Amino acid sequence: LSPVIQVQNGLAFPDTLIGTDSHTPHVGALGVLAIGVGGLEAEAVMLGEAFGAPDLPWTTSGDEVWLPTTEGGLSAAVSGRIGDLNVSWVETMVEGPGAISFEWKVSSERDADFLSFSIDGAEQAGRISGEVYWQPLTFAIPSGTHVLRWTYGKNRDKSAGFDAGWLRRVTLQKAP
Repeated sequence: LSPVIQVQNGLAFPDTLIGTDSHTPHVGALGVLAIGVGGLEAEAVMLGEAFGAPDLPWTTSGDEVWLPTTEGGLSAAVSGRIGDLNVSWVETMVEGPGAISFEWKVSSERDADFLSFSIDGAEQAGRISGEVYWQPLTFAIPSGTHVLRWTYGKNRDKSAGFDAGWLRRVTLQKAP
């Protein structure tokens, strides 16, 4: 445990803490200098780092959120653990024209639970299910502002594999 207040040369120094949840500032009552960055804000930063795209604004939601992880020694994010008829999604907003590239994989019930990608709510071709190892994909992004979403969704019964989708190496290439 920290001594909370340290005294050096007659000066008192409070201990410090940087936390990632909304309760962090409450430790200030203990004489600790606390900086809370907020759960959602910290989560978005960590997801951006996991995807290799910290400059993009990230949001995650659904029935469970995506979480940073490592996969094969590389940073990635994994969909939340969800039950039947649930979804877990992560999204970002980009300016086009350009192209978005990423790698994804899935471990799920084949032809029943899917990892999909959509642009402005329109699912793009190529959703995956079953046991699919890392695949690189690239999609064109038209001019304007667009919402890009990756969704892992389950059907009404059965589970297979890890019941999850993974995403990494997200890169936005702007058109000249």
